Amino acid sequence: MRFFPSWYTKIVAGMATSLWLLITFWLWFPYEPITIKSITIKNIGEIYAGEDMYYDSDYIKVKTYPVVKVTRQLIDGSVIVLAPSRGSLLPIGDRIVSVKVQIPGYVTEGKYILHLQAEYRVNPLRTVSVSATSDEFLIKRRPGNG
Repeated sequence: MRFFPSWYTKIVAGMATSLWLLITFWLWFPYEPITIKSITIKNIGEIYAGEDMYYDSDYIKVKTYPVVKVTRQLIDGSVIVLAPSRGSLLPIGDRIVSVKVQIPGYVTEGKYILHLQAEYRVNPLRTVSVSATSDEFLIKRRPGNG
């Protein structure tokens, strides 16, 4: 005499197999929530410490995955983390969006690149990170500001 009926065992085995396949899919599927084609600094030659910098982000987005965090950094050998933003409401499509970010007043004069990193929650088990980097640009200091 069997402890479990045959149909019960088949249902449990089928459910376990389905769960295993779902988890495997979530962990290994190559998600691409957004493709950032380029970051273009708009006010080149006019970027000053303590003031605003404007840049365009050229991207392709096909799905609306929730954004966990967007991090922007100025890199010149050392890393300066700019004010983080929670989330992003970029529309779906092949678009260019203009963004304004404030450069901290303590930034020294020199050549920098802007590094942008966005983290997307693509499913309950996984977060995918997408990053892009701008071309080099110059940050100046106004006379009398340090």
